[in-house]
Amino acid sequence: MKCKRVMVWLVAAAALLAVPAAGYAQEAVITGKVADSTGGVLPGVTVTAVHEATGNTFVGVTDALGGYRIPVRIGALRITAELQGFATVTREGVTVLVGQTTTIDMQMVPASLQESVTVTAEAPLIDMKQSTVGANLDSRQLSEIPLSGRNWTELVILMPGSRANEVGTNGTGGPVARTGRSGGTQGMYQVNIDGQQVTQTVAGTFTNPNFSRESIAEFQFISNRFDAAQGRSAGIQVNAVTKSGTNTYDGSFSGYFRNSKWGSRDFIRNTILPYSNQQLVGTFGGPIRMDKLHFFGHYEFEREPRVVAFTTPWPAFNQDLRGNRVEHKSGVRLDWDMGGQRRLAVSSNFWSQLLPNRFDLNSSTDHPSATTRELARMQRVNAQLTQVVSNRAVNVANVGVYRQTSDETSYIGDNKIGKIQFNSGLSVGPGLTDVGRTPFRWNPTTYTFRDDFTLSYNARGRHDMKFGGEYLFTTITDMFWCNYCRGWLDARGGAVPANIQQIFPVWNDPTSWRLDAIPGNVLVRYRKAFGDPQMEETKHMPGVWIQDDWTIGSKLTLNLGLRYDVEIGAFAENLGLEIRPFLPPNRKADRNNVAPRVGFAYAMTDATVVRGGYGLFYAQMFARDSFYTHALMQTVIPEIRYDGRANFASNPFNGPEPTYDQVAARTCPATNIAPGCYRLDLTRINSPSMDIPYSHQSSIGVQQQFGAQIAVTADFVYTALKNTEGIRNVNLTYNPATGVNYPFTDLTRRAFPDWGLVNVVRSSQEGYSNDYALQTGVTKRFSHGYQLSGTYTLGAIKDADPAPVSATLGSDGYVRYSPLPFKTAPDFGGEYTYAVTDQRHRATMNGVWELPYGFQVSGLYFYGSGMRFAAAFGGDTRNVGSGGSNRFNPANGTIVPRNSFLADPLHRVDMRVLRRFSLGRGVAVDGIAEVFNLFNHRNYGNYVTTINAANYGAPVAQDNVAYKPRQFQLGFRATF
Repeated sequence: MKCKRVMVWLVAAAALLAVPAAGYAQEAVITGKVADSTGGVLPGVTVTAVHEATGNTFVGVTDALGGYRIPVRIGALRITAELQGFATVTREGVTVLVGQTTTIDMQMVPASLQESVTVTAEAPLIDMKQSTVGANLDSRQLSEIPLSGRNWTELVILMPGSRANEVGTNGTGGPVARTGRSGGTQGMYQVNIDGQQVTQTVAGTFTNPNFSRESIAEFQFISNRFDAAQGRSAGIQVNAVTKSGTNTYDGSFSGYFRNSKWGSRDFIRNTILPYSNQQLVGTFGGPIRMDKLHFFGHYEFEREPRVVAFTTPWPAFNQDLRGNRVEHKSGVRLDWDMGGQRRLAVSSNFWSQLLPNRFDLNSSTDHPSATTRELARMQRVNAQLTQVVSNRAVNVANVGVYRQTSDETSYIGDNKIGKIQFNSGLSVGPGLTDVGRTPFRWNPTTYTFRDDFTLSYNARGRHDMKFGGEYLFTTITDMFWCNYCRGWLDARGGAVPANIQQIFPVWNDPTSWRLDAIPGNVLVRYRKAFGDPQMEETKHMPGVWIQDDWTIGSKLTLNLGLRYDVEIGAFAENLGLEIRPFLPPNRKADRNNVAPRVGFAYAMTDATVVRGGYGLFYAQMFARDSFYTHALMQTVIPEIRYDGRANFASNPFNGPEPTYDQVAARTCPATNIAPGCYRLDLTRINSPSMDIPYSHQSSIGVQQQFGAQIAVTADFVYTALKNTEGIRNVNLTYNPATGVNYPFTDLTRRAFPDWGLVNVVRSSQEGYSNDYALQTGVTKRFSHGYQLSGTYTLGAIKDADPAPVSATLGSDGYVRYSPLPFKTAPDFGGEYTYAVTDQRHRATMNGVWELPYGFQVSGLYFYGSGMRFAAAFGGDTRNVGSGGSNRFNPANGTIVPRNSFLADPLHRVDMRVLRRFSLGRGVAVDGIAEVFNLFNHRNYGNYVTTINAANYGAPVAQDNVAYKPRQFQLGFRATF
């Protein structure tokens, strides 16, 4: 298998280098018209762009309409226009950013009047040709804005249209996640580095890789309506470019240090928690051959002695778990101007992290034994070849490999102890979810093959046509998903026992736990998985597109695109396996994902552009949508109801544990519900007709540039997400007189009495969300010693949960789902309300100021209004078995309004002061002092939302830097 993969990679690489048209991820484009002094267009003008840092040269020739289009590298360019009989025109000071199409028009005069003309003028701040809604963060902002933890994706919060309050501690994960409650939203974002997708797509809360801030040159954030060349996201795209070498040998060595001695008291524990962080990073780059071949490399080491502090209502459980998080990040990039208008860029990154005390649950309610240890790694390599075929055609190709691994084990040791779930949000035992999950391993590898061909021609205007295709192949050879493999005890039949601390006297020694002391009035059931939890999976993701940017006259550009994507293996439909009667074999993949995209950009003046459009965008599924179901195809989970025995908690099977074969032989379907048979639980399976979620996106807005330095944008955007997932127990029936389910514990009333819990994930048109927002931004580029940017978004998000369904057997022996012929109580679904992701206001500002005597000051401000949370009662208040909203109050019969808990607003000010000491001969040392959360505002990303918990409404400790008390960081940066 390993040899086969190596051969695939070698063949792909050989194909890339052998042909003039192979793979690509373009950095930027310059376009424009060349005219004479009377306004007449000039065909045949040679336009040359020289990348000032590397000496790379990019050449184009104007067409019959005087137009040109040249793909270039990001950075500062010197552009010249030459035509016999005319004076050479040189334009200096033009800086282009990643993903931008920059319009540079030039005017030429006869050589008899002037030999040459040199103009210093910066690139426009507004895009005259594209209608996509996005913005860029340039190299100065990326390197100089204060950033706690130095995770560059945290800067996404500063972009117009961003909805993130924080991005997460795990690098490229979740740039649309608004709080610490999740690591990202299903299929709503993609992160691309050098044109290669680096999004972790196993599951939203799983560990994501990190890339050193020192390795990223700049990035582009597209919040709405990206063109057809990009896909597999129903929300946003983040496109980053790594740093490259120049014609000068230069490097840096930096160190950054934080310590709790310099910080403030923890907001929840009201004490200073022990903490320190040390980051050391070195970079070096330069020419291998001047103007032709350059390299850049970096290495970063981070060590973080950290504490996970528990603040539950039970003092014996409130441990401080200490451990040293260690992280390594490295990478290298090679850029080669091969001559003959061919350029090759190869980049690679490596990342590893040892996290000795990972905890993603609720430290205000959960037991510390849920903590795990994790070792995660990532490797990527990507090759891009650009070939200028002619003055009208460019071909670019991309070949890459991206691999992640994670190995997660129990913090208290591999002693086979299971998970115990109590009310009030308390869970005891290893694992970060109710299923336990540990040990847990996964190792997805994605191979990428992509080609873009751009052709420019004139026909009733100028057309810049882009044709392309890509193929992503993902393989997982070791998915070890411990789905209840340790066992799970449901003790949510009543209040948390008063003697709970005595039942678990030593938190990290399960041999001391007195499980039989758990009172019988709280015991409900036990479940445990038998079988093989190790899986192998593959996923195939081909896509094709066509994009036409059609400029009509001098003012209007139409952006017309069409994209088609397929994701085979998204829902385990390609495995040929079944779970009878709920899931038949040989199901079909969702193959009708055709996505039209239309937009326009109308230049009312040279400084005003009106833009808008509409498009359809399909998501990419997490691997969990496959492996959750896959696991239940090769394991069985019997449900053992509490039988009144005093030793049920420690001996639920009332004897030796059965084997897989013994359980399979005694299932209720196999024995026709014989006495003592096992009812199997299906904890999460797909419905037979799963479809890919998608969104309708539309926008209308304006860009206005004031002078040469300031630009303002305002866009009204709308995103309607459709086909969203909902999960519920379908093994229920409902009383039409009350609109409420018959109790799940009543076996005679189950839709399938021979089965236990049947949690089915359905993608339904009844599950949807609508996001409305007015998003604005202002940019003042660096001049007169300072640079400023700011954003404000006024928005609202509403969504709906699917209503319950009726599950019945069809004529083929498999289950069919149909709407109930009557209305159910509101807490069962079907309500359309404000979503948990709703946030009405958010505003940001950032700036960099260069001061006399080598001083520099930079900072950022973030404000986010209070967000909504789903408040619910602990336990199964409707007796639905699993998956209920638990908003029903059995004490008085009332229903808590959906998403009714409103959090406090967020305010954060981060600042940095830098003093540069120049030592001569190109050597300088910067002394850096940074403070995060300058005014020590109490920011919380999560709360106890279990209504019947003793500490309901209390804030929950968050590991993310966005919710920390005031911290100071000292650092240095030596450059040479």
